[in-house]
Amino acid sequence: MPIGKDPTLHLFNPAPYAALAALGAALTLSLTHPATSKADPFGEGAYVHRSCVTADDTVDASGGWKAFSTLADSGVFSHPTCGASSGARLQSDMFPTGPVSPGEGTGWTYTAPSGTSITGISASYAGLSDPAASGGHGVIQLINKAGGIFLNFNGSVSESSARSITWSGLDTQAVTWRIICDQTGPACAGSVGWSALYEPHLLLADRTPPVGGATSGSLTTNLKVAGFEHLTYSASDSGGGLARLRLYVDGVLSEVDHVVDELGGRCRPSGLENGAWVFSRPRPCPLTVAADETLDTTQIADGKHILTYKVVDAAQHETTLWSDERLVANHPPVNEQVSAFRDNSVYANPLVGSAIEALDDGTWTGPSLHIARAWAQCDANGALASCATIPAATGLEYTPTAADVGHRLRLLVTATNPADTVMAATAPSGVVARPSSGSGGDATPPTKNTTTPTPGDDSPAPAAPAPPLLPVVPPPAAAGHELRGKVVGDTGCPQDKATLRFEHVAGGKVKLGYGKAAAVQLQLTCTNNGKPIQAAHLDVFTRVGAGAAVASDVATDDAGHATIRLAAGAGRSISVGYRMYDDDPIARATATLKVAVNGRVRLRGNHRTLRNGRALTLRGRLLGGHVPRRGVTLTVQWRDHHRWRPFAQIKTNRKGTFSYAYRFTRSTRRITYALRVQVSKGQLDYPFQPVASNAVRVTVGP
Repeated sequence: MPIGKDPTLHLFNPAPYAALAALGAALTLSLTHPATSKADPFGEGAYVHRSCVTADDTVDASGGWKAFSTLADSGVFSHPTCGASSGARLQSDMFPTGPVSPGEGTGWTYTAPSGTSITGISASYAGLSDPAASGGHGVIQLINKAGGIFLNFNGSVSESSARSITWSGLDTQAVTWRIICDQTGPACAGSVGWSALYEPHLLLADRTPPVGGATSGSLTTNLKVAGFEHLTYSASDSGGGLARLRLYVDGVLSEVDHVVDELGGRCRPSGLENGAWVFSRPRPCPLTVAADETLDTTQIADGKHILTYKVVDAAQHETTLWSDERLVANHPPVNEQVSAFRDNSVYANPLVGSAIEALDDGTWTGPSLHIARAWAQCDANGALASCATIPAATGLEYTPTAADVGHRLRLLVTATNPADTVMAATAPSGVVARPSSGSGGDATPPTKNTTTPTPGDDSPAPAAPAPPLLPVVPPPAAAGHELRGKVVGDTGCPQDKATLRFEHVAGGKVKLGYGKAAAVQLQLTCTNNGKPIQAAHLDVFTRVGAGAAVASDVATDDAGHATIRLAAGAGRSISVGYRMYDDDPIARATATLKVAVNGRVRLRGNHRTLRNGRALTLRGRLLGGHVPRRGVTLTVQWRDHHRWRPFAQIKTNRKGTFSYAYRFTRSTRRITYALRVQVSKGQLDYPFQPVASNAVRVTVGP
């Protein structure tokens, strides 16, 4: 029986792939930005269709291989066997029962998708024509659309010794692989033969770059960006389709380089061939895309940057969608501890002429910090709004002067970086007073004797002139039991009772979106008559995680309202107090607020598919910072139908990054797993709400 008569004789044989070894060696699995030298003779962009890998090659509407036969004879046919299960080949059999006219036969034609052209083809082939016993005269050919012949073969090549072919320098819309009755000979009287083309690679030129459409979203409108920003965009292409979206930061490709639409995986390159991406479809990617891109700006260093989004087609043409300068401001200065003093008693009871010494500028976190300090003179209440900086008083040490008598002092430390400027003020000092009589503390220090004694003269040096006396300024009347603020329409609150509360806040808690800012409002009223207290200074203490509380203050307006702005960042607790009278040692009215912020966890796996016995490594990081020294505990979970089940517990490092490897040992069939990590509950020193990461999917085969 001639080979080819029985389809069972054409089951997959690995031998023909020996001839493809050199070709396969050119393929890599790297999906990084490829080298600039591409397998395109026109130098204008190209991609490779590694065809006959899936059966879709025979039915893809955009182009690809299509079987044909010019005879109605039942013994002339092309097997629809394209696909790995059939040996990744295009097979044509021609064993007619009657005569075959010259030029007639069977085969496959590959048509390039619109917007592309075929510039090369490589494959290996086997076949049989003109069997000696049949008296027929067949020929196996590879031709282009114009009828140009590359291969014109008559003879026999077995599957085990398949021959490789490469046809380059083409510029055609179609190529045909066929077995026919020889056009130059007589009619074929019997069996003609069979042919098979193994895993042909088509190099498709795509000379037209994609076209960008309209863009919108927060990234296009906000000149200062933080947290997650959005870019809504559209784009189109007329060749191989839109493959990737890339972000360049100051002209450098970032980690944002991903497939815009997987299309079931067909738009993800399987490798590179001479610099061109390799796909398994004639047109692998969508011709139009309309999407919303979320940019995690925390992955970009704070400061001004030129951000550029580009869309990339299958032939690696890039087109700019949007580009502009933005100030990335994710990590503003954070004060974790205000300045401390060498002697707190001196600060609590400041005297003219007695130096007050701060030990440091406090504790700050944040990148690229510039620290500036200034001593400030405040009113007798020490209200921050009343403070004015003292000229030239910028050192850690300050000596009160007579001009400070009756005032309170504060040390103001300001930290600035590309993200923001933040000021932290110490609590007000005591009221500056003159030293008690006889201490001399309010007198100008004696002038040193600058007279140079004559050598040998033992007479005492003349006494320095007496310093001028400072003018005597009577101290202000004692503040005593004075109301802080003013009751609208009255002089005080009945029974000295006040109520301080956050408005429009249920249960003392608010939720703040990750990377979002907000504001909350307080109202201060007299408890017994409900009248608002205006111009009252409220003490505000903010604590993030286990860090020290940062002190500040706000003042109420004419309606007794005060606004506290909640900056984007971590969760925090806020305590607000109102000392009704100047001599109140503690607040008479208080209000507390818990600000809850969901965390963000980024997760990725090092494999999308693997075999049983191999390990998957999960890597990720916590976004937003504020990771405690001990790290953060995470639970690794897998999805069992609609339920996530834990199977391991891990911990991040101090930077919030983590990795975990798991080896699959029980997969007896092909199955896809979904994995994620969950921040464990009850970690009070981590100021974000427990959340889960994105899911990572991996397909494991036996």
